[in-house]
Amino acid sequence: MRSFLIFLFTACSFALYGEARAAESLVAFDESQVTPQTVSPDTSQRVTGKPQSSYTRNLSGVSPDTSKADTETPHSEYYYNLGNISYNSGDLGRAILCYERSLHLDPRNRDARHNRDLAIRKTVDKISDGKSWFASAGETLAYTLPLTALVPLALVLFVGALVSGIFFFLTESRGRRRLYFYVGLSLLGLCIFTNALILHWVYADRAYRNIAVVLSPEVNVHISPEASSGVAFTLHEGARVQLTDEPLDGWQTITLPDGRKGWITSSSIEAVLPH
Repeated sequence: MRSFLIFLFTACSFALYGEARAAESLVAFDESQVTPQTVSPDTSQRVTGKPQSSYTRNLSGVSPDTSKADTETPHSEYYYNLGNISYNSGDLGRAILCYERSLHLDPRNRDARHNRDLAIRKTVDKISDGKSWFASAGETLAYTLPLTALVPLALVLFVGALVSGIFFFLTESRGRRRLYFYVGLSLLGLCIFTNALILHWVYADRAYRNIAVVLSPEVNVHISPEASSGVAFTLHEGARVQLTDEPLDGWQTITLPDGRKGWITSSSIEAVLPH
């Protein structure tokens, strides 16, 4: 009995921790979903490799320059459409940047994910995100339901497990105690699993803070923050990199999923989430 109580306390603590982190992320997520009045998105089509004028028509008068957006809080579809415009104009780097920003605002945007993956396959470097099959499957599972549905679901499961535990201690019938025990244990397990999915949303959102995309057609990555230093490797537009440390005199340290590191000029990349 003591072991069960310890397990119940530990599991409840984990569940409450997940709920607290999710509540914080949910507020930021909802605030970012303000639909701009200047955009009329059309998500019924995906990029197929051929220019389609409908994308430009959807955003007539909107500049593909993502640093000068027409709205202070763009919606996911805003960047999705900008990505389509950039892709069809041959600007793979900015297209991938826009698709990443679209996915940051709405990870469940399948069209944006499809178009981003298509654009990455057309880049020279074809750098993957380094995720294993298991991590990719978990990501797909986590995005099956929106965060606004996962949080209430976790709360309902938690309350159900708590009520089952209360009835377990109050009832005297051995058969009912066994029933409440297994029902409560099942609900608690589902609650923990749901909280794990919620935490994926939270930490995936934070991961975007250090992701940038190469916009220059070709750029050398140096071993030190000097143009005269040796070249470690070369990157091309559309390559996604991870930012490390702070910029230094117009230079930025980056890391690739395969472990390669170096210094790149800050003007040749743009962060998914501008600081």
